[in-house]
Amino acid sequence: MINILVIEDDVSIREIINYNLSNKFSVLTADNAEEGLEICQEEKIDLILLDWMLPGMSGLSFLRTIKKKGLTSSIPVIFITAKHEEEDKLAGFTSGADDYLSKPFEPRELILRIKKLIKREKNIKLNQIIFG
Repeated sequence: MINILVIEDDVSIREIINYNLSNKFSVLTADNAEEGLEICQEEKIDLILLDWMLPGMSGLSFLRTIKKKGLTSSIPVIFITAKHEEEDKLAGFTSGADDYLSKPFEPRELILRIKKLIKREKNIKLNQIIFG
């Protein structure tokens, strides 16, 4: 099963995401970046849904941290955030985000974006096995 880590401090948004994804994926949740880092160390994570504005360490700092570490550097990350200015999106992509979804969002769109990234990652891993 695909493990998706949701790092979001808003309980209602975490619940909406969990409700919409749990029948298709295994969903783990964290309400701050520090807890998210712990989960990344303990579990095999296939994709991260990340809020930018978190208590303590920001989502952007979390992203930069995991992209520097060997085991977590290749995990695809989708920002789900209220920050929707062009500068924010550029900072997110420059720091290693694979996709960016502004709040409020439609759950069906989120699911399609997740499926796209998972399919891409599977193709990349398959190519690495075949072509070395």
